[in-house]
Amino acid sequence: MRTFSSSLTSVVVGALAAGFMGCATPEPIVTPDAAMRDAPISPALCAAVPSRNFGTDVGRNFEGFTLQQCDGTDFNYFNEQFCDESHTITVLSIAAEWCAPCREESRQLRDRILLPFQERGLRIVQVIVQNASYGPPDLALCNRWVATHNLEGVIEVIDPDGVTAPFFPSGVLPSTAIIDETGAIVFRENGASPNLITLSRAVERELTRLGR
Repeated sequence: MRTFSSSLTSVVVGALAAGFMGCATPEPIVTPDAAMRDAPISPALCAAVPSRNFGTDVGRNFEGFTLQQCDGTDFNYFNEQFCDESHTITVLSIAAEWCAPCREESRQLRDRILLPFQERGLRIVQVIVQNASYGPPDLALCNRWVATHNLEGVIEVIDPDGVTAPFFPSGVLPSTAIIDETGAIVFRENGASPNLITLSRAVERELTRLGR
């Protein structure tokens, strides 16, 4: 784990004391909350796609993105799958190759989150933001990551341009969110709890709230 400021150190140490795993980028990204932006998304595929009140905090709407999947095709977050009536929540996981806790979380995402909850309308989107040398990820890394961590069924994308940087302004990874069927952020977590228990409980709580 690397830390590069006293404030970041306190964040990471506090997470570890609570049983969380987390690591920090060598140059923490300081980005204002996207809540200041209210630009509408266009075109919208369905009425559930939010058009304002965007941000990265719980209670804000997720703005969405279009990023490359491992096969080179574009993935639009607010796609037909999001608009399908069977969809309930999305788990968004942001990871980097150099980050050991990210690798540990990734090894468990399919078995502990996707398979137990997929039939209740859950999907997982994981974004790789950096390679092992802190550089931009490429498609080769994307495919290697999926194979190494047994992520079949997880929607895997790469973010070489830092589109998702507002979700980890302190540089702490992994960064995980749950986004509901209306596009609202209902859960945030920096770092990963043992056996992903915190994330699993949050998923169960949200699905129960939705009657699923």
